[in-house]
Order: sequence, then structure tokens, then C-alpha cells
Amino acid sequence: VFILFPSHDNMNYVEISTSKEIVGTLKNISEKGTHIKNIVIDDIQYVMGFEFMKRASEVGYTKFSQIGQNMFSILSAARTLRKDLKVFCLGHSEPVEDGGEIVGYKMKTIGKMLDNNINLEGLFTICLYTYVGEGKTGPEYSFLTNRFKKRPAKSPMGMFEETQIPNDLKYVSDKIDEYYS
Repeated sequence: VFILFPSHDNMNYVEISTSKEIVGTLKNISEKGTHIKNIVIDDIQYVMGFEFMKRASEVGYTKFSQIGQNMFSILSAARTLRKDLKVFCLGHSEPVEDGGEIVGYKMKTIGKMLDNNINLEGLFTICLYTYVGEGKTGPEYSFLTNRFKKRPAKSPMGMFEETQIPNDLKYVSDKIDEYYS
């Protein structure tokens, strides 16, 4: 898992994969890295995936509960950081099926603990989904800002003028700053 955080040289990143390391890094940046305004965690699902693979030979469901708790600890910590620090958690979605029909999408997880007890998207103020459309020269990528074609994207009313915006985190960061200032 990479945590990217722009600084004076625009090249800062750290490779870490445990929830404890991630929470510690988030808190450290919040407290001591006041010049840092954006953090990107890429890819949040791999935190769960790496832990699962390290513990794959463990028998029983306890590991799934602990993996779920560890993910929850990262997202909970991110909600307590200083107000001018944005944390972007990149991840993957997966279809939600009912009787073989896709009825929606959700953030991909490991195990049912998070799926059954926590709506991960509900922990975020803004939840954008990538949308791939057909362009004249090939696929065109954008972010969805609100529910669209079964994707549960969300953002505060008035933050974005359109349901589809450029697939550009700088644009998103600027719009967040503009909305809250």
C-alpha cells in the first residue's frame, strides 16, 4: 500500500501495509506535517488483502473480525485528523447481486463482517466512483459525484455542478477547498 503525500519536492511517499503503520502515519502527518494538505492511500483494499494473505493458514473466523476492525481503525483515524487535511482512499468496487442480477455496487472488502455491519461508503463524506464511458478515440474516464447507474457515489449538495467530473484528484481537492471555504 502506498501513502502519497505532496510536500516541497512533490515526491513523498511511504510503502506500508499494516493498519497500525497507516494510522500512525496519518496521525504523524496531521500533527507534524502541517504543510501537507492531501494524503492518498492507494489501494485501501490491499490493507485487508495483505493481512488476509499473511493469515491465510489460520483456521476460523477470528481473522476476519480482526481484519475488519483494522480497516475500521484506519477509516476512524482518518475522520479525526486536522480539518485542512484531506485523505483520499482509493479502492475498488464490486457488484452487489440479488438473484444473479446486479442491483448495485459497493466498496470491495474481505469477509462479511464489514459488509454486514458497516457500510464503508457511509464513513466518507465524499464517495466518488470511476465511470468509464465510450469516447471517440477509446475509453473516457470520469468520476461520478452522485448516484448513477447503480453506483452509490455521493457528495455534499452543491460541491460539484455535474454528476460526472474529470478523473483528476487535484480538481476534486480544489472543489473540496472551494466548497468548505
